[in-house]
Amino acid sequence: MKIKVCGMKDGENIRQVSGLSVDYIGLHFCADSPRHVTMLSTHAGIIPDRGRSMSAEASSSIQKVGVFTNEMPQNIITRAVTFGLDIIQLNGEETPTLIRNLRATLVPDICPDIQFWKKAKPQKESYGKYEHAVEAFIFDMKDIDFLSEYEGTKPFFLCGTFTEKDAESIRNIRHPQLAGIDLSTSFESQPGIKDIERLKAFLDLFKN
Repeated sequence: MKIKVCGMKDGENIRQVSGLSVDYIGLHFCADSPRHVTMLSTHAGIIPDRGRSMSAEASSSIQKVGVFTNEMPQNIITRAVTFGLDIIQLNGEETPTLIRNLRATLVPDICPDIQFWKKAKPQKESYGKYEHAVEAFIFDMKDIDFLSEYEGTKPFFLCGTFTEKDAESIRNIRHPQLAGIDLSTSFESQPGIKDIERLKAFLDLFKN
């Protein structure tokens, strides 16, 4: 299973997480989040000094996911370009039409390989209208009892307040479209900063 570590905003911390064999780094562009990545320089090796150099902190094999909630399309496009995003994750009330318009703007001339993920619920009435607009879904672990209802063709990731105690039970979930897990606040020493030792301990349990 793939591993996404989300809600990161510090260059050095990103470098440390990159050494743990994760697959995705998530950057929050939600203004009301304490993990919000701004477009202003922090003088920490990050934007426009900040965007590209923050991206450079991650291993070249790690994909960068930008997380947005009900954001203006022009702001999503600006951040996709500035940060060199590989994936746009939409967590709000975005419509399939908005996603198609974003794709038409970015692909193929600006970000030819960019993907779109959508946070939804595993019930058809939630994910159904997005199935032809995105490459993957994000489902919350609290909806795990409804996973059997998911009959979509797109892969999904599970997010939630995972801890080390959950590693084995998550690994034992069986669903043909389960692609990976999304780790975030449970492994923080403070908002936006991941506790590397705790994260490593979880990944060791999860993968072994």
